[in-house]
Amino acid sequence: IKPATRKWDCSLVELMATEPQKPEWFVSHWWGEPVVDFIRCLSQHAFLRGLRREAAFWVCAYANRQHSLDSELGENLDSTSFYRAMNAAVGVLLVLDQKATSLTRIWCAFEEFEAVELSGAYKNIDMKSVEQTRMLDIVICHEGEPVVLSEGPVYHDTIDHKVTLSKASREERFPIDVVKTGLNLSLGDAEATQSSDKERILQWMEKKGGVD
Repeated sequence: IKPATRKWDCSLVELMATEPQKPEWFVSHWWGEPVVDFIRCLSQHAFLRGLRREAAFWVCAYANRQHSLDSELGENLDSTSFYRAMNAAVGVLLVLDQKATSLTRIWCAFEEFEAVELSGAYKNIDMKSVEQTRMLDIVICHEGEPVVLSEGPVYHDTIDHKVTLSKASREERFPIDVVKTGLNLSLGDAEATQSSDKERILQWMEKKGGVD
């Protein structure tokens, strides 16, 4: 990415896209997962949600200008590219590996925190109503196959009119060990490349009443 974009100091999306792309889903992940698994996870999510072929996922590695990250991160968290992209999207998709590594990264923790803050309450199974809220979905590539935990039912669940059964059936394969790992993690132990990022994110969460 960096060699390709250095000359123009642009993001990979700016280099390759022919027009602006509004993010439909914001992707929260860490850079260490295999790219093949990452693509599988996003493809399965798009399929289950019934997304249009041109629907755009916002991925920081491709959307941010890697040679000008200071301008992307800003002085305040609500001015960062991450925050602005989340506000523009209909939901956040958290991509996990078998160790739930994303949940040990402070920027990912910030993204999930904001996803919950921005999320509308799920009230019924009417797809139009669901799509108008900001959602938090979780996906993992488990034993070579992507498994999605969705906030509410997805488009695919409604096809055979057995919404609850369909959702339960596809989600039962999500590895319980990963869930347990996530529940046992502490924000205080989250990692950051820049220690100052961790400090300001924890302060942000505390100000919003989200950190004990």
